[in-house]
Amino acid sequence: MKKDNRYCMCYILTIFLVVNTQFGFAQINFTEHTIGDDFSYAQSVYAADIDGDGDIDVLGAASEADDIAWWENDGDQNFSRHTIASNFDGAKSVYAEDIDGDGDMDVIGAAYFDHDITWWENNGEQEFTEHTIDGFFDGAASVYATDVDDDGDVDVLGAAQNAREITWWENDGEQNFTEHTIAENFYNANSVYATDVDGDGDMDVLGAATVADEITWWENNGEQDFTEHSISNDFFGAHGVYAADIDSDGDMDVLGSAQYANEITWWENDLNPFSIEESDRLKSVCFMLNPAYPNPFNSTTTIGYALPFTSNITLNLYNLSGHRVEMLVNGRMQAGVHRVMLDAVDMASGLYFIKLEGDGESISQKVMLVK
Repeated sequence: MKKDNRYCMCYILTIFLVVNTQFGFAQINFTEHTIGDDFSYAQSVYAADIDGDGDIDVLGAASEADDIAWWENDGDQNFSRHTIASNFDGAKSVYAEDIDGDGDMDVIGAAYFDHDITWWENNGEQEFTEHTIDGFFDGAASVYATDVDDDGDVDVLGAAQNAREITWWENDGEQNFTEHTIAENFYNANSVYATDVDGDGDMDVLGAATVADEITWWENNGEQDFTEHSISNDFFGAHGVYAADIDSDGDMDVLGSAQYANEITWWENDLNPFSIEESDRLKSVCFMLNPAYPNPFNSTTTIGYALPFTSNITLNLYNLSGHRVEMLVNGRMQAGVHRVMLDAVDMASGLYFIKLEGDGESISQKVMLVK
């Protein structure tokens, strides 16, 4: 079994952050830098190493300009704009992932007026070829990519406002996509995200519905049959949804934005995948690599893994070129749930792979270091 859990999300916020240091309280101020100022009705932003040179580039979607664009970082944070698509009518959402598994970063987008979910294939030289995944996704508003069915390739998820749907498209490994509906009548579905909400090793789905005022998650039973669970049904104008371990207790909490309530809210997940009870449950179930927390991360992140029986394992960190950067674990480990901290203070920003191997099993996931 090979797992390739992909998590790479970056939001840009203008805030003042107060942190506690050993000397008291220090205020961190943020300096504003404009990347692009002619991106008409900018809707969505994302960050990833598009050109594979080790620094973080920026992607954007602009609905009035009908543009999907990326800004190339020269390593000194000087950005050059490159257009991926200029006729993507109502471009609303953008994301990056290696859709075809060839080692470079492709781009996916949602177009509200075109009703399109599209991916642009990167040939490794940042020349992009357009491929339509679904051209009839009415009011396409949000797009995301991850391995939903745990078969080692990247699937695509979308939210459609007019169709009121949360949908995923199954990648057969050859980039042929089969549509599967997760939710219908999710009124004004505006955002979609995926993570392992319940800590059972498979990919669940989260959504936000603006008119329904709902934040919802759909539980994956491991066979891609989804059961709906409401997180909130009175989040007025629910617009965005995301997941992260906000309280650093080892499970995925949920964040949401509400455009009419003018709120940013988080919901605490009571499940702790590193608890004794959860450890006992996982011990009898599977060989598993939990999502790194946090991810993306600034300097350190915690990696959890579960072993069904005592095993000789390795847990290694690799760069995009496939070179091992660090050996985190190498030896015989007891059955149960384990944690190890990755200290990347001396590493360069960028995308890395964590790979867990042992007893014929191999599981990997991506982590993003952002400094």
